[in-house]
Amino acid sequence: MTISRKTVGIDKMQKARRANTEAHAPGLAAEEMSLRDLRKALGLTQVRLAKELGIEQRNVSRIELRDDVLISTLSSYLKAMGGAAPCRRIPPHGADQADRI
Repeated sequence: MTISRKTVGIDKMQKARRANTEAHAPGLAAEEMSLRDLRKALGLTQVRLAKELGIEQRNVSRIELRDDVLISTLSSYLKAMGGAAPCRRIPPHGADQADRI
C-alpha cells in the first residue's frame, strides 16, 4: 500500500512536525511488513487464524491481499495473533486530549 503525502495530511502539518515526520519516514518504510509476512513470521496458518477470528480461511486471504483495511479489522486480526493495534484519535488543532480507539 502506498501512502501519499495527501493521505496523511503532511502538507497541512506544522513545519516542525512535518520535518520530524519526513525525517523518520525512510526508517518507517524499511520496517514495513505485510499482514501475511507478520502471520508467517509468527508461524500461523490462514486456517488457524481464521478459526481464531471466527471466519473462513478465504476471508483471511482477502484481508491479507487488501491494500487498505478498517481499523477494526486490523485490530481483530492482530488480536487473533496475540498482539494489539494501539490507535489514538488526535483531535484537530493540536488539542492535548486524545482518545484511545
